[in-house]
Amino acid sequence: MLLLKKISQISLFATTSIASSFFIANLPAVAATFSFSETILELNNFSISPQNPFADSSTKAVAVSREEGNIAKANAEGSLIFEADSNLAAVNADFYSEASGEGDNLFSFGESSSLAIGSFAIDPNDILSFDFELNLFTFNEVDSLLNASVSTFSGVEFLLFDDFTNDLIGNFTAITNLDTNLADNVNNDFIFVDGSENVFFEGSSIEDFTGNIESAELLLGGSFEQSFDNATQVRLEVATLNRSCVQSPLTNDPCTRVPEPDNTVVLLFGFLGLGIISSLGRVIDRAK
Repeated sequence: MLLLKKISQISLFATTSIASSFFIANLPAVAATFSFSETILELNNFSISPQNPFADSSTKAVAVSREEGNIAKANAEGSLIFEADSNLAAVNADFYSEASGEGDNLFSFGESSSLAIGSFAIDPNDILSFDFELNLFTFNEVDSLLNASVSTFSGVEFLLFDDFTNDLIGNFTAITNLDTNLADNVNNDFIFVDGSENVFFEGSSIEDFTGNIESAELLLGGSFEQSFDNATQVRLEVATLNRSCVQSPLTNDPCTRVPEPDNTVVLLFGFLGLGIISSLGRVIDRAK
């Protein structure tokens, strides 16, 4: 089955996927409670060479064990390359996050994010176009349905602006999200894809949103194309975000509350502090 332009939300969509077998076969040894997220993204075949390339990434990991015998682990890694050579211009991102835990009083959190920005000098009657491919994969496992909550997120977004007017020219967002064994049995598992009229895409997904082992994978290929009557400058912003959270005892928000002996500390997580991926929050609200 194909994801055809335009899909606002995918809730029940099952296919087969060779790539998903690769991901699952190469997961780290699964702990009692486990969260894993990976994003692979490539943009290439730019019709106009990008200028002033900027690339940055961030990783963070927190693991807290509050009782003897509890084990909490977290990790996040990845790579981002923005090649602006006229013949080989491309953006390549590959990031993952993971968190795991064993016990009744623990918290583990892993997050990786990336941001690439480039500009394009547009002459009258120019056409700006490029191709993209992405793979989002999320996986949750809870050893017991009584004592731990897991949340996993993988997201990609790119935005194109007219640098002279700051008007939004085009946009694309893709998300997979899994929440397993939340305290109030909240169901917040989804795959979401959306794009502007000048973004075209197709692909497939595979998902399992039931039980104490859940997974979701999205594979897409597509392109952006826009013609311009007048000279201008276009700014491209490309962002990725992966987040893995495990917490015990049960909670409805595994990513933001760290268990403490006498109180709960609320962690505020931003995306590179730049707000580039802020519309992902709006997309999630629309997808609920």
